[in-house]
Amino acid sequence: MTGMGTSPAAEMAENILNAVGEFSINGKPANLRLVRITIFHSNMVDDFARAVTKKIEEKKARGIFKTVKGAR
Repeated sequence: MTGMGTSPAAEMAENILNAVGEFSINGKPANLRLVRITIFHSNMVDDFARAVTKKIEEKKARGIFKTVKGAR
């Protein structure tokens, strides 16, 4: 579970990645080049890594998440 809410880490990871993806498409950011997500609880890393991998597979053709460093 996440610290501020009662949502599972996997759900929060997916929500965060969805928000970043939507912003990159709809917000048309002119100066944003890098988004870093900091995970403070080591037990949540695998949930985030799975969510990133899933998003990469889903969005590969669109190129939204081209580079993910440190994902397992």
